[in-house]
Amino acid sequence: MYRIGNVDREPYTMTKTPFTSIALFTFLASLLLISGCTETIDIQLEPNVDAYVVTDSKNKISLSETDPAHAELQNWLNENNTGWHNTMGRFPGGVYIKSGKDGIQVTGMEVVIYSTTGPQPDAKYVRNVGKKELPLVRGIGQ
Repeated sequence: MYRIGNVDREPYTMTKTPFTSIALFTFLASLLLISGCTETIDIQLEPNVDAYVVTDSKNKISLSETDPAHAELQNWLNENNTGWHNTMGRFPGGVYIKSGKDGIQVTGMEVVIYSTTGPQPDAKYVRNVGKKELPLVRGIGQ
């Protein structure tokens, strides 16, 4: 204790917050942000779609609903309609499928949903995909 003028004061001490509390708070806040920013989408492929290998975009490959790659992609979209994140920009590589007002790109690590209502496709949503998922779609044009 010390005295300033007529007032007795306690010495100032900093309280230490345990590192684990700060780390836990940071982790929980991050988890809340990540889970709060996901979207649910519902995309139904048209019966006939056009596919393009991104590195050879001039060659159109037509797929009908009887093609295994079409069915594989539709099933994957149905089973993975949650957990999508808002995005923008362009993603390199992969296969691009045009279906009505939607574009779907399957790259090495993502599936990207584009809006095609403007003059250029506009990336809207992205979701991670495993390297072994969608092998028929990835094999389009191979």
